[in-house]
Amino acid sequence: MTPLITRTIALFFAAAMLISNPVRADIAVVVHKDNPLSTITMKEGQRIFLGVTKKLPDGRSIKIVEQEDNFKLKENFYMELTGSSAAQVSSRWAGLVFSGQAIPPEKASGDKGVKEWLQKNPGGIGYIDSSRVDDSVKVVLTIRN
Repeated sequence: MTPLITRTIALFFAAAMLISNPVRADIAVVVHKDNPLSTITMKEGQRIFLGVTKKLPDGRSIKIVEQEDNFKLKENFYMELTGSSAAQVSSRWAGLVFSGQAIPPEKASGDKGVKEWLQKNPGGIGYIDSSRVDDSVKVVLTIRN
């Protein structure tokens, strides 16, 4: 092979690697900026978003919001936090709701929708792309993605 063909093939494979392995942003678990909750662990996050923990340490009920439009973020969030797919987590919630053990997470449209929902539900918790964090929310856990 000529050097030109070899370089062309190498560039093709390098471009393919970049396309197949897109950079993924971290995911921020967020609450209202005035929420007294300051931080949670991964284990606490798992318990909250799987419906195991229903109250915060101060006794307040937990209200959860999840993204309905950004499936990729939702899938990455649940895989990184729980090791389960979004479908598996939804199935778990369906069982909890059917048995009367829990109220399902509310839905919001994208990062903006989650932030707007938290403004109306200051005791709630949700997740957004970490690059979308602003002063309306407080990050209590960052999931490296």
